[in-house]
Amino acid sequence: MHTHNSRSPLHGSTSECLKQTTVRGLDTRCRYAIAHMAGDWNGVDAALNAAGDKGMRDFQLGRSRMPPLFADVTELAREWKRGYAIESENFAAVLARGDSTEALD
Repeated sequence: MHTHNSRSPLHGSTSECLKQTTVRGLDTRCRYAIAHMAGDWNGVDAALNAAGDKGMRDFQLGRSRMPPLFADVTELAREWKRGYAIESENFAAVLARGDSTEALD
């Protein structure tokens, strides 16, 4: 008799499987696309700000690769790179001051 592993995402509900599978930047890319198509420039700006925030966070997490979903949208790619660069510069400035404990926070 075959029994299945109830902890496997293949045997769980769709929502359980989706919780375990994430695509970096999907939320931001979708918000950008929807806002852009609707002509909602405040929404576009919010998505671009989110891309910059993701760049900063990726630096903090040691991720050097841009989310693939940003790569073909010039504005999202630019803002991710900007956020990454800002956080990199902040880190370098802290290290230059000699306060390595602050750099690790």
